[in-house]
Amino acid sequence: MKRQWHEELDINELASRFGSPIWVIGKQQIKENVRQFLSFTNSAFRILYPVKCNPAPAVLECIAEEGCGADCSSLSEINLALISGFKWENIAYNSPSQDFKTVKIVLDNGGIWVCDDVDLLKEIDNSQDSGKGQIWIRINPKQNVSYSKTSKNQELMAHGSSSSKFGIPEEDLPELLSKITLKISGLHLHVGTQMDNLDSFVSALNSLHENANLATELGHPIKHLDIGGGLGIPFNDQDNFPSIFDWTSRLNQLKQKNYEYYTEPGHALVGDAVGLITTVKSIKHSRGKTWGICDVGTDQLAKITLLHWPHKVVSSSGSPLPFNGNDTLAGPLCFAGDNLLESTCLKDIKKDDRLLITNVGAYTFALSNSFNGRIAPAWLLWEEGAIKITEAESAFSRLMMQNHYWKKTIQREFEQPISRELFEALKSDYLHTEIENDRYTILEFNQIGENKFNATVDFISSVDFVSMPTAIRVIGNLCLVAALHKHGYTSKTRPVMGKKVQLEYGASLKTGLNKINIFLSDEICKEDQNWTVLASFEVDDKSCNGCFVLNI
Repeated sequence: MKRQWHEELDINELASRFGSPIWVIGKQQIKENVRQFLSFTNSAFRILYPVKCNPAPAVLECIAEEGCGADCSSLSEINLALISGFKWENIAYNSPSQDFKTVKIVLDNGGIWVCDDVDLLKEIDNSQDSGKGQIWIRINPKQNVSYSKTSKNQELMAHGSSSSKFGIPEEDLPELLSKITLKISGLHLHVGTQMDNLDSFVSALNSLHENANLATELGHPIKHLDIGGGLGIPFNDQDNFPSIFDWTSRLNQLKQKNYEYYTEPGHALVGDAVGLITTVKSIKHSRGKTWGICDVGTDQLAKITLLHWPHKVVSSSGSPLPFNGNDTLAGPLCFAGDNLLESTCLKDIKKDDRLLITNVGAYTFALSNSFNGRIAPAWLLWEEGAIKITEAESAFSRLMMQNHYWKKTIQREFEQPISRELFEALKSDYLHTEIENDRYTILEFNQIGENKFNATVDFISSVDFVSMPTAIRVIGNLCLVAALHKHGYTSKTRPVMGKKVQLEYGASLKTGLNKINIFLSDEICKEDQNWTVLASFEVDDKSCNGCFVLNI
């Protein structure tokens, strides 16, 4: 049996270096999954990754790097795809709730609109302006979706069911197409999630072919056929699903030379490419049963616990925990259903042991939550070694804390002047006047990658640390120069507006020499022709990190 990528991990060493819990991406596994789907699509950009499956920038960048496209359900997902490296022409907008403004942005920038709203299609048709983009139609087929193995969760996953809210009924398509003057160039059909029945995909592709012939006869020559995603993966050794090879082999037999074929794999593209390292924080014995309590649970793995989809969990020795026994491996939350393995044997598991939860790349992080004050773990990229590419969330980076006006509505209001004398006694002399004497010299500033820069800065101050205002001033200027340089400017001929800054001091940033690394996202295309870029930064000694949002 082929060795899996996560078997190369030393989870004890990784947890000791980077903390626990922590996500790990097997980049090579993503590459391999893309390669296999290519035998169906022939081009990577026809693999439209559904951003909703796992919107972590760390994952999106890996997929964009392979040249894939993105399936987005909102403008925020589109922007996330753009700054992660996806190209407009490879982005499809597909949602059961679509709006005119977003559709126009997509079409004007050369993207793909997958129509799921008849009235909106008529509105766009009346405007007679489809921009540079393509219009596809999502079909809801007459034939119902069927799984090989039934489960109580399937009613939540059968998106191609005749009773679902998705798509335009197949029988309504002829009348609709006969009234639309804008050219429809593609058809889309998605059977559902975690599909284990290849016959459902065969039926879907046959339906696409039949409806494409019909659309062509009605004056809409169809070129693009999108069979959606939904191929399931085994979460543990007891599950049985067709492989990507089985899927592509079966569907390749049905392809016709007149069409370009697209697919939108979620589970099958990233599910087996992500693992989650966790630590057993306590062992409890109760009424003849052992409980192992981990430092992660439903906060990151709601799909596993709420849908009762247990995943294979392996120990630091590589041995999988059994799926039968009297014990339970649980998460840390105040919720009785927060169980990762409800029936297992923990006789060899001790407090502080490290475990790896496998195949958790799809619909886990996307459904993460902050119940019990839990925060998002860091992300590691594994490719012949580990690199931390996303820091763990902190309590203070939570939007609900950043955007809240403390005690704005519930406090008792009164007016109490603060005298000039009291202000003078309480103020910081440094921030009031001495900060004006802070100086800095940029000794080196280098571009060391397409989106990466580093600088050596010498800070001089009347205090022995670099204040936050000074850090914002200096690092903000470095980020501004990096962004303009990357886009070919040789002088500052256009304004740059800082829209937001996040700055975290893990420790005091010392005066003297500091090495600063800057990482630029790709840009978000704005309607007014300005572009927005995220500039992340970190100081080499990890004393300071953060992000600027720049509008240029």
